[in-house]
Amino acid sequence: MNLLLHICCGPCAVFPVKELRNRGIAVTGYFDNHNIHPYQEYQRRLEAVRDFAGQTGLEVHYREEYRLDEFLAAVAADPGSRCRYCYASRMEATAAFAARQGYAAFTSTLLYSRYQQHEEIRRLGDELAQRYGIAFFYADFRSGWQEGIRLSKEMGLYRQQYCGCSYSERDRYLPPARRARMPELGKTLIVIGLLVVALGGILVFAGKIPWLGRLPGDITIKKENFTFYFPLATSILLSLLLSFILWLLRK
Repeated sequence: MNLLLHICCGPCAVFPVKELRNRGIAVTGYFDNHNIHPYQEYQRRLEAVRDFAGQTGLEVHYREEYRLDEFLAAVAADPGSRCRYCYASRMEATAAFAARQGYAAFTSTLLYSRYQQHEEIRRLGDELAQRYGIAFFYADFRSGWQEGIRLSKEMGLYRQQYCGCSYSERDRYLPPARRARMPELGKTLIVIGLLVVALGGILVFAGKIPWLGRLPGDITIKKENFTFYFPLATSILLSLLLSFILWLLRK
């Protein structure tokens, strides 16, 4: 049987290719991964697949298109659901290519990873098989997880540290505690901005607003060659206003 294998990266292809060949299946690779960001990471993973293909004599078809805008347009509105689009778009491209080129079946190295949504990938494969009139070859390659890691290291393949997209890169490297503080940081910056605007307004309009700085309770002491001024009431009023703004932001 001739089978088209979607390859997400070099290390994840090691065990599936070995296993499929051991079963007597003629395997051809297919690289189409517009989910990998940034561009330099995309290039590193592409070169890792080339490296793997060269070492194992694997024929691979490459769709070398860095379609960042397409990926972000599809997932930015709901990043939490990005994985389903990520699976579906790449697997559909693989199924369509396999059907056009006359392959008997298709599958994906996504079935090797312990970190992916295995049953969702299997369901999508069955769905695409019916849509394109081609068999989906299912195998649980996770059984070779440790073997794949060992072999990929022996081959000297580049091993990435996150799944692929910018969101997964953030989740991998940005500590959860810092992620939780990001909204608070945004609110703090808003408050600082409002303070700057308020100060600017005072400097610009102080002479045009009769009561500003001259409220009952503002202290002014004038003596010969000496003037003391402390806008106590105005300061209290501005403090109350800013406290109200902070309360609104914290709700």
